[in-house]
Amino acid sequence: MLSDGRPRLGPTRLMGVAQAHSTSVSHVDSASIVTDSQSVDVVHGSVNAISNKLHRIEAGLRPSAELADR
Repeated sequence: MLSDGRPRLGPTRLMGVAQAHSTSVSHVDSASIVTDSQSVDVVHGSVNAISNKLHRIEAGLRPSAELADR
């Protein structure tokens, strides 16, 4: 839940919001765009953090000879 009481947007909802913003610009308020872009930034940051963690786990599982070849 966002601070203004609206539900947090999931990936599917974000795609719909992005399409709505691109097709009906005259009906979009700037506060909504800022909030939606912040939600995208949060999701993107979370995906990057998970990806980095998986790379570290993967590196820990590889024999050192394989890591030297990278």
